[in-house]
Amino acid sequence: MQSHVVWFDEPQPPSGRLSRDRIVEAAIELADADVRGEVTMRAVAARLGSSTPMSLYRYVGSKDGLTDLMLDRVTAEIAVPAEGTWQERLRGLALSARAAVRRHPWFARLTFSRPPFGPHSLAMFDAALAGPPVVYDERADVWHLFRYDDVRDFLRQPALWSTAKRMERVPPSQRIIRLLTADPPAHTELRNHFSRAYRPRRIAAMEPRIRTRALACRARERLDCARTCHRL
Repeated sequence: MQSHVVWFDEPQPPSGRLSRDRIVEAAIELADADVRGEVTMRAVAARLGSSTPMSLYRYVGSKDGLTDLMLDRVTAEIAVPAEGTWQERLRGLALSARAAVRRHPWFARLTFSRPPFGPHSLAMFDAALAGPPVVYDERADVWHLFRYDDVRDFLRQPALWSTAKRMERVPPSQRIIRLLTADPPAHTELRNHFSRAYRPRRIAAMEPRIRTRALACRARERLDCARTCHRL
């Protein structure tokens, strides 16, 4: 059975109190007011004074269609800065997205549950990718690639992205080999060490300490977030 995609349909013309825009607005208001962000078609119909939830389906197609429309409407509130370095633009995008989530907490839970095919979602992605496709970071001495085709072609040339060449410029006493960035055979050796060291029983024994540190990190993140919001 083929799933319904609301973006392929022309909305039903407005009739009385019902229209696609009014239904989406009512659903967002209900989701914002609910602690869990739950919305039912019956609740939306009641808010709009409609006698039956079935009347809403002519405008949104399905419950998934309504979810898609809600997500795309909130995505329109997320701004992508047009100026600045890619780091500054990314930070601006992140701050704008966080502000949208603070206004609509349910958005964070649902945003990755549906494909982002709405016009505002696609416009946001286009704006985010509108910067230079390749950027050199002098401080970190790395190149950043932002296009799928560039990344794919780059990964097909191990001689370019291998860490071995970069390590040759670092004195042996200062070389730090990391699992995520190491090439074979160093990567294989490190992975074997980790596999032997972190058995399920040992990981289970570490759980209380990990939970304690995670709670401390969460508290510190909340404090940093509060300070940032205060500065803004």
